[in-house]
Amino acid sequence: VSFTITSDIANPIRITSTLSEGTKDSCVAPDTLITLADGSQKRIDQVTYADQLLVWDFYTGQYTVASPSAIYNYGTQLWTVTNLHFSDGTVVKMIIEHEFFDVAANSFVYITENNVGEFVGREFLKVDGDGFKAVTLVGYEYTEEYTGSYTILTAVHYNCIAEGMLSLTADPSYKCETFFRIFEVGENMTFDAEKMQ
Repeated sequence: VSFTITSDIANPIRITSTLSEGTKDSCVAPDTLITLADGSQKRIDQVTYADQLLVWDFYTGQYTVASPSAIYNYGTQLWTVTNLHFSDGTVVKMIIEHEFFDVAANSFVYITENNVGEFVGREFLKVDGDGFKAVTLVGYEYTEEYTGSYTILTAVHYNCIAEGMLSLTADPSYKCETFFRIFEVGENMTFDAEKMQ
């Protein structure tokens, strides 16, 4: 992955990168709606570092607010888009892969353009008031689109709400999400305190 960093007043640091063949990154299409702290939604390609995003705090088991710590723009080109169809009508336009919270696994799982079929019929968490509801991945389709590809890493919590779905964004080093692989999620969508010790 190669990076170009640009800045202006509205977006002090914006990272544009080019993915080399075989590189994995968690991306969605530019019109993907990200939930802001006030409950409104904004296209991911219009999110700035001034925005406050709604995130889930796995330490306290409640929603909180975080700003983006990195906004990645992987460029506009011909991408294979995996359109994920959920039981409530939600569609997420995933590029390469993305991580969603799997109810049965009780953890985030990577859905990729290659393994997506394995997750059909599985339930994933979506925002519902002050908590979550489970929606089922009922199908998917591939389209070839000349489009952008974006992802957001949020400060401290790393997750965000994309098209209403609880999503985890790993940064390209994949180091920031390590604690999600170590700490198990217990009751009330919090990290298991005893196991954390």
